[in-house]
Amino acid sequence: ASYSKGFGNGDIRWGDYSSTVVDPAGDTTFWTIQEYAATPVSGGTPNDDRWGTWWGEITPSYTVNTPPVADAGANQNVTTGSTVTLNGSGSFDADGNPLTYQWSFVSKPSGSSAALSDSTAVKPVFTADIDGNYVLSLVVNDGTVNSAADSVTITAAAASNSQSSSGGGGGGCTINSNAEFDPTLLLLMLFAILELYAHKKRKV
Repeated sequence: ASYSKGFGNGDIRWGDYSSTVVDPAGDTTFWTIQEYAATPVSGGTPNDDRWGTWWGEITPSYTVNTPPVADAGANQNVTTGSTVTLNGSGSFDADGNPLTYQWSFVSKPSGSSAALSDSTAVKPVFTADIDGNYVLSLVVNDGTVNSAADSVTITAAAASNSQSSSGGGGGGCTINSNAEFDPTLLLLMLFAILELYAHKKRKV
């Protein structure tokens, strides 16, 4: 064949050297150099030892994936026994890839049996059955890589009872501790008592 060189015994070879290197100006470009059997000169034979050198630039095509970002939502203060709704809808992927969600408890009060309704939902729920802190973690995935974990803390406490006091019997009595003292009223009451006493004494 005119594009190969023979060793004289029917064996064929392509070339004695080849090389592929990275372009020093950019690590996403490669250069390759290959020796090959060139076409014989006009009138020559396949074994006239004519070689050629081929070189070429190779630039692979690829897309850089940006890891997604998880957002477990804001911390919450709730009443013990209430249902808590988590919110991971603030999570996003800069490349616009659809996300999958994975929630998990990092910690919860001792003795709590709280469990997520669906650990893969965007907004799962659970019941804060015991006073204390419930710490949950959210990791999202864009189909290629996981995000860093984001956490949220839910603090549960018993409802506070507002207490009021009233006087015994009947309708009770309300005392205004902020009322100001009026000395004139005291003098009038004292004068009325003295008049009553004098009036009774004159009748005797």
